[in-house]
Amino acid sequence: MFTNADLLRIARTQKPKKKSTKKKASPEGEFTNTLISHYLAEGWLVIRINSGMVKTEHGFPFFAYTIANNGGHSGFPDLLLMKGNEYKLIEVKATGGRLSDNQKRFQEMAEQKGIKYEVVSPKDFSTY
Repeated sequence: MFTNADLLRIARTQKPKKKSTKKKASPEGEFTNTLISHYLAEGWLVIRINSGMVKTEHGFPFFAYTIANNGGHSGFPDLLLMKGNEYKLIEVKATGGRLSDNQKRFQEMAEQKGIKYEVVSPKDFSTY
């Protein structure tokens, strides 16, 4: 487990990100943020898996570790939800989005092991 000092040391070794104009989140990114808020309000612990770069309180970005059990991060779902002894994996898709072959393989592997796996898109939520 990393201490705050470890994270700060890691952050300081990364090159600072050049300032750029902030891009608007993609429709899938906006929906992911809405889902995270929804699940947090329901009492879930939400872990976003493929979030890319993380900015620390000191402003130094570092790349988040990817979590994988299939030889790489490709195919791993976007969110891991935990509440009590319950957990599930969530793959977020924009309207009309489809699972890649790697995502289908990961879903099959997870379900064979008894892990809840859901594909969620805006059509699944009337509040979006």
